[in-house]
Amino acid sequence: MQQWYACFHTTACVVLHPCCHTHPTHPPKNTQLKTILPLAVVHVLGNALTNISLGQVAVSFTHTIKVGMLYLGCCLVGVVLYNISCIL
Repeated sequence: MQQWYACFHTTACVVLHPCCHTHPTHPPKNTQLKTILPLAVVHVLGNALTNISLGQVAVSFTHTIKVGMLYLGCCLVGVVLYNISCIL
């Protein structure tokens, strides 16, 4: 039941948010689109290839990789934002 409520709530927020005019919206500039488009394409391609490759191996290995990606992401944030070394 909670999943349906969450799905309904999210959909309602996405649909009603622009109708309520709570925040002013500005169309993106061409320079912004030229910058974002290659990143978006690479992001979608990376997600698709990850799902394809993880679908070809055992479930336990997939779970191990997913947990490792979270740890690696946290370490990279620490290294990039706080300029600290991460113990792997």
